[in-house]
Amino acid sequence: QAFHPASSSLLPLAAMDFFSCGSACRPRDLATDTVKFDAAAIGAAAPASPALERWREEHQRPQQDKQGEEERASEATCRELEAQLIDQEHEEQRLLKEQEDESARREREAQLRREEEEEAEEPEEIEVEEEAPKVALDAEEKKVVFANFPVKDLAAVVYSASFTKFSCPDKEEGFEEIKYEWSKGDKAEAYMKKYILDRKLSMRVEELQPGLWSQKQLKSWTSAVNIWHAKVAEYKNMLMKKEQAKRTKEAKKAKEIRDKAAKEAKAAKDAEDKAKKAAEKKEGDEEKKEEEEEKKDKKDKKDKTEKKDEDVDDKGKKDKKDKKDKKDKKDK
Repeated sequence: QAFHPASSSLLPLAAMDFFSCGSACRPRDLATDTVKFDAAAIGAAAPASPALERWREEHQRPQQDKQGEEERASEATCRELEAQLIDQEHEEQRLLKEQEDESARREREAQLRREEEEEAEEPEEIEVEEEAPKVALDAEEKKVVFANFPVKDLAAVVYSASFTKFSCPDKEEGFEEIKYEWSKGDKAEAYMKKYILDRKLSMRVEELQPGLWSQKQLKSWTSAVNIWHAKVAEYKNMLMKKEQAKRTKEAKKAKEIRDKAAKEAKAAKDAEDKAKKAAEKKEGDEEKKEEEEEKKDKKDKKDKTEKKDEDVDDKGKKDKKDKKDKKDKKDK
C-alpha cells in the first residue's frame, strides 16, 4: 500500500504500478511492494490540500529546517577553521619577523663590535691640513671650444632628424646685427659644415629612404634567400627520408632476426618436446617390456610350481596306490 497525498487515503498496489500524479510518479519497487514519490514533484503536480499541507508540515519542512541547521553549522565550522588558519598564519608571520629582527639585531651588534675592534687596533692618524689643488686646463682641453655635457638638450631621435638643418644666422633672415664670440664669419660657417658632415658619418638618419636600385637589390636578395631556404628544407627532407628508410630497414632486419630466432627457438622446443616424448615412449616401452617379462617370469614360476605340485600329487597318488596294492597283495 502507498499514501496518496491528494486523497489522504491508502491505496493498494496489487493492481497498479503508477499513480496519475504527473512527473511525481515513480516506478513501483517490487522488492518492498511500494511506490516512491518525489516530494517536490508531487507538490508541483498535485493540487494543494490540507492533507498535503499536513504531509509537508510533518515531513518536508522539518527536513528542510534540519538541512538548514546543518548548513549553518557547517558554515560556522568553516568560518571558525578559516579564522584559526588565519590566526595561525599571522602567528607564524609574527614569529618569522621576530626571528628576522633578532638575527638582524645580532648582525648589527657583531658589526659594531668588529668596527670597535678595528678602531681600537688602528693607530690614530694626525690630520695634516693640505692646500686644495688648483684647477688647470691642459693643451687639449684648451682647444675645446664647446663643452660636452652628459645630458643633451635634444632627444637622440629629434637630434638625428634635425641636425642636417642646422645653420649659422644670416642678415637676410632679418637680424639687425650678428656678433661672433669665437670664430668669425666664414670660419664659423666652415665649422658648422664640418660639424654636420662629421655627424652624418656617425649618426643614424631617420628620414633616409631606399632608392629604386636598393629596392631591386633587396627584392633579388629576398628571392635568393627564399630559394636557399627551400633548398635547405629539401635537403633536410631528403636526409630525413634517408634516415627514416634506414630506420625502417634496420627495424625490418631486426624483425627478421627476431622471427628467425623465434622460429629456431620454436624448432628447438619442438625437437626437445619430440625427443622428450620419444624418451617417455621408450621408457614406457621398456617399463611395459619389463612388466611383461616380470609377468612371464611370474607365470613360468607359477607353472613350475603348479607342475611341481602336480608331480608331488602324482607321486603321492602313486605311492598311495603302491601301498594299497601292496596291502591288497598282502591281504590276499
